[in-house]
Amino acid sequence: MPANNRLTRRLGLTHPIIQAPLAGGGDTPDLVAAVCNAGALGFIGAAYLTPPQIIDTSRAVRERTGRPFGINLFVPLPCLMRRRIRGSPWNMLRRSTQNSDCQLRSSRLRRDIPSANNSRPRSLMAHEDETRLTRAFSGRPARGIVNRFMSEIDRAPEHILPFPLQNTLTRPLRTAAAKLGRAEFLSLWAGQGVRLARRQSAGSLVARLANETEEAVVRLCDAAR
Repeated sequence: MPANNRLTRRLGLTHPIIQAPLAGGGDTPDLVAAVCNAGALGFIGAAYLTPPQIIDTSRAVRERTGRPFGINLFVPLPCLMRRRIRGSPWNMLRRSTQNSDCQLRSSRLRRDIPSANNSRPRSLMAHEDETRLTRAFSGRPARGIVNRFMSEIDRAPEHILPFPLQNTLTRPLRTAAAKLGRAEFLSLWAGQGVRLARRQSAGSLVARLANETEEAVVRLCDAAR
């Protein structure tokens, strides 16, 4: 049953569901448009896009849907002081990312960790106690599945730079890890409800969430009678 409240009327939604903006390539025009066409609010994660890329992505979404959608941007955090990273763990990381491919290929770590393209199955197998908040990847807090990179960097939070500096510093390493399928160096974003994740289309997910919510409301109303 379509929801009718101030939020849905203001945004022109059928369901009061908002897709999380997935900056860094996690969302696509197809995904955003599919969420919108299902009656929810799709969002472009534009934090790392240039102005021309934002325009092109917005046009691509508009070609696929006539419904409202959002654009999400990060506000850079002020760097109140210059940090000396010489001699710190970040100096070592900076040197390693200059040749991130030789470093990862020569590692003796196991190679049976899921690739970047298979990071979703990794999230489908994770439990809620395997996630935590971290600033290790971008400088902004976000919840993800704990891996080697998160564990190593979170040991010295005082060396984590503010956004977007931290993101810029770690990007070469994450890019190389994605090419080599090294999930222990990737940002595997997931909430505490990670075990509720299922393989299905965006439109089917919106419909399922709406149906499950309606069923829960009916059960609560019946129990209150």
